[in-house]
Amino acid sequence: MLWSWDDPFFKDLDGPIYHYTTASALKSIVEHDELWAMEASSESDKYEVAYGRELVEGWLGDQNERRSQVQEQYVRAALELVHSGVLPTRQDDVFVLSASLDDDDMTQWDRYASGGNGFMLGIDPKADLSAKRLKSSYDLPRAGAFQDGMVVSSGWNRVVYGDDQAKRLLNSLLEHVESEDGRIKPTGPLVLEKHPIFTHFVNALVVLMSLIKKWAFRNEHEVRYVVHVLDSGVYSETKCIGGSIRRHVALEGPIRSIVPEDHAPETRVTKHWRHLPISSVMMGPNCSSTMAGVHQLLEETFYPGDFDTCEEIGVSSARAAA
Repeated sequence: MLWSWDDPFFKDLDGPIYHYTTASALKSIVEHDELWAMEASSESDKYEVAYGRELVEGWLGDQNERRSQVQEQYVRAALELVHSGVLPTRQDDVFVLSASLDDDDMTQWDRYASGGNGFMLGIDPKADLSAKRLKSSYDLPRAGAFQDGMVVSSGWNRVVYGDDQAKRLLNSLLEHVESEDGRIKPTGPLVLEKHPIFTHFVNALVVLMSLIKKWAFRNEHEVRYVVHVLDSGVYSETKCIGGSIRRHVALEGPIRSIVPEDHAPETRVTKHWRHLPISSVMMGPNCSSTMAGVHQLLEETFYPGDFDTCEEIGVSSARAAA
């Protein structure tokens, strides 16, 4: 997720994560083969992204933190970027796709899946997602690449709950930056803003701003895929959701290639397409959709042609009590 920084908190997520959604959203997801990171200003807790940003900014400017000369150099340069407006300072710059570690959870059904009349998608968090239909996209930008339209995406990560855990991670990051800095021998005058380690340090700060939430939310067990667009004029699409017009960044899955085996060898053509890493679909405890209807939707739209959807994506009903 955050370059070579290997803090134990960001260990790989094991097994699937779960995205709860409505029936209409499921249909749109499979028809377009994309998920949507929604602008954070539309989140139910309007303050949650601002909270992380303010905590990171406060940590950067905290004169009581004991830091080495190298650490202080990186911190001052990052704080200047924040104050100059180069880095995201508004919720409008942040797009979030949320999921949960909790499988078949009634709280999630009730809040995000039409009171149990929706669906839960099992997603492989190790499969890459990428921003779709944007001018430019970088997972970890090149040194000095803080240009208009840049996209910083995080991959899937656990949400950080509370000030103590957040500050521990920030200090861990800074220690790692200092360690990496000592491994590079400068070939000329150091321009920190163009230094690759500084670029990665700032990217990590940008992502952490959007992963930090208050301790009170710790029972949500949320994971997030975060996208920052560093130019307010570069957004892919808008949607009408719940009577509101909201912007979003469309995310597509990795490229998949298959050679159909039922064709003669001389006529076999390798098929390539981007495919969302969805491993299962669960119908909610109050779901009024039919199993046959869900199967047909997947077969008609998600895997066109030669492939049997339902052998690859398991469709089941919720076990949680209604």
